[in-house]
Amino acid sequence: MDKDLDLIKQSYQTQNQAEKNLEKHNLERDKHLSTIEHKVFFDKNTNKPVIIHRGSKRLSDFLDDALIGVGLKNHSHRYLDAKRITNKVREKYKQEPDAYGDSLGGYLSEHSGTKDKIITYNKLTPLYEIGKTIPKNQTDIRFKNDIISLPSKLQKYKYKNLSELKQKNKTGNAIVDSYNSHLVSALKNNGY
Repeated sequence: MDKDLDLIKQSYQTQNQAEKNLEKHNLERDKHLSTIEHKVFFDKNTNKPVIIHRGSKRLSDFLDDALIGVGLKNHSHRYLDAKRITNKVREKYKQEPDAYGDSLGGYLSEHSGTKDKIITYNKLTPLYEIGKTIPKNQTDIRFKNDIISLPSKLQKYKYKNLSELKQKNKTGNAIVDSYNSHLVSALKNNGY
């Protein structure tokens, strides 16, 4: 799980910083397909592509969160872009990409259309997806007290592919702890 968490941690890093951080995993950034919203990497030995979808950072991202939350994902720029970039990566590398993402990026990874490995962290889970069966190729990672990903606990995990992390550094304030557990920095702050 260490490599998976390393990839998730890069979702908010600059392109250059993420590339430097992922050298240890033999990954190189595709400078032509990477954007501010998603980073595309490939394994230098196998050419296996990886897409890392960033979560909400800009105001427009929160609009996408709202559109997805009320069932209007087909009007979401980020949703449509995730599907588009997955197809471009598939065409260029002639294989299915792995997809990683945090919060909104987790939702985008899950719905990107890839048929290979999907790893989400504290993914945005709209209420209308309660009861959805999570496929075998997907692993959802969440902190137990994260509110945004809480509905994911009501999805069907037939393959035991939900990992719940325990927050070690709590403040004692439930709201603050829930907010802190949702951030990607919570992985590092809690020793993951």
